[in-house]
Amino acid sequence: MTLPQSEIEELRNSDVHISGRERLHDGYRKIDRYSFTHRTMNPDADEWLPVMNREMCRMSEASVVLLYHPESDSVLLSRQFRLGAVLRNEDDPFMIECAAGCVDDDETPEQAARRESFEETGAEIVDLEYIGHSFPSAGSTDEECYFYCARIAKIPEERYHGLAEEGEEIETFTVKPDEIAALLDEDQVHNSNALILLNWFLRHHARLRKKWS
Repeated sequence: MTLPQSEIEELRNSDVHISGRERLHDGYRKIDRYSFTHRTMNPDADEWLPVMNREMCRMSEASVVLLYHPESDSVLLSRQFRLGAVLRNEDDPFMIECAAGCVDDDETPEQAARRESFEETGAEIVDLEYIGHSFPSAGSTDEECYFYCARIAKIPEERYHGLAEEGEEIETFTVKPDEIAALLDEDQVHNSNALILLNWFLRHHARLRKKWS
């Protein structure tokens, strides 16, 4: 299926020209093939690169939240099964992660952060600090992630969470700041969003504890 020219026009800017867009797959994930070119950065080269064709996985925005309980000086993390780790022969496909999920059409990234945190961990957010955003793999997907650090009211007693109808089984656990450093140094965290947030947290730990205690 070739998509209308009007949808292609929406994706143009002065440095990029998209000449074609074709929907290849319209299932749980949507995959489009683009024909495009962009201006070169090298002033001594031709102004435009040759036309390229690339397949892109189209995804929604996502919110990722590191959950911190300053009273106990603990971070609430989770484990969740990931098929991609199995396909790469990872020994342990139950990956250490932070609470995360897609931003629905009728909500903001901050609202999604609060909703997903409760759904995945049972934790209620009291305060929320925006950190930044990133594109986890911009060469193959348009997913955009918004990062937050949140103060939670308490550590939930329930250990397992997630929506069964969505195939989720999420195990939660807490770690102390010195344990976070060990997890990172021992290569125990393989989720890129968690790596970003945990490294950020270690640099801001003292400030956050003072701010939220």
